[in-house]
Amino acid sequence: MTVWAMIIITHTVFLHLYYEFPLVQSATDSVVFNGTIAGLGFFYGFAFRFISLGNHSVNTTVSYAALILAGMLIVLLSFKHVMLFIFATDATFVLFVNDTLILRATASGLYFAIIILLYYLLKYTEDLHEKVLNEANLQQIIQQTALDALKSQLNPHFIFNSLNSISSLTISNPEKAQQMVIKLSDFLRRSLQNGDKKTRTLAQEMETIQLYLDIEKIRFGDRLSVLYKISDECLSVQLPNMILQPLFENAIKFGLYDTLDDVEIITSAVVDKSILTITITNPYDSKTQPPKGKGIGLKNTEQRLKIHYRLDHVIVTTKTNDTFAVTLNIPVSL
Repeated sequence: MTVWAMIIITHTVFLHLYYEFPLVQSATDSVVFNGTIAGLGFFYGFAFRFISLGNHSVNTTVSYAALILAGMLIVLLSFKHVMLFIFATDATFVLFVNDTLILRATASGLYFAIIILLYYLLKYTEDLHEKVLNEANLQQIIQQTALDALKSQLNPHFIFNSLNSISSLTISNPEKAQQMVIKLSDFLRRSLQNGDKKTRTLAQEMETIQLYLDIEKIRFGDRLSVLYKISDECLSVQLPNMILQPLFENAIKFGLYDTLDDVEIITSAVVDKSILTITITNPYDSKTQPPKGKGIGLKNTEQRLKIHYRLDHVIVTTKTNDTFAVTLNIPVSL
């Protein structure tokens, strides 16, 4: 509307100053001519939405040309009849109207061509924006599906290992087996309650980890101990839900399997330069337990972090002759 108002004012001033027509005549000429084009332009805006802009066929070109020609004809007929009706007694102005019809036809055709181009660009921009949004939504759905698939692999994997432990304890120590069933029930209940959450704080994550470790302590007794070195500012940091449990399971696997020694798992967490660094370290005997490929828990954790943060090297593993460490470098959301 602002553009058309400026065009009407400019047209009026030009007629009044250059042709020295009275201001009323100049303004009427400008309003009728440009107003008719503007009105048809808004009407065409709706018509263009029914023409496939992505289809560059002959029919589309003919449709555009027909709209332009029809618009030119409507503008000229409307303008001429209105002007001759209002200023029929002014021979000079009537002659001016008739002499400028060809020029006005050309101008109106140019206006309609510009209007079509603007609506074309507007519709193209809207379609492009919608396509980008749809692709973003599709990408998010794909990522969420991948995360759900990874999580669905982890849960049966953990339950299978836990049930194997319970099965062994039912023979050697039924009382501990019963305690383990109760702890496992508490752990699974907590997991289900938080299953729909994408992220949670490190403090909430560690509460669930403690339930998991209570289960494993029933199995391994005093042989398993855990040392926490977690600074207070880390506890409120958000991280993917249930991301640490497979790492502790991995630490117990590398640290306690095939050995009767006491094992201490050390968990440290610090925040530095907007990065939360979590390191889980466990003893590792390279002589009795040769290096193995990453298990399903460690692999899936790495994939989940890569998908969630869209970064590589979020998780790093290091081995020495007597230790195995997993380090997570998680961006802190500010």
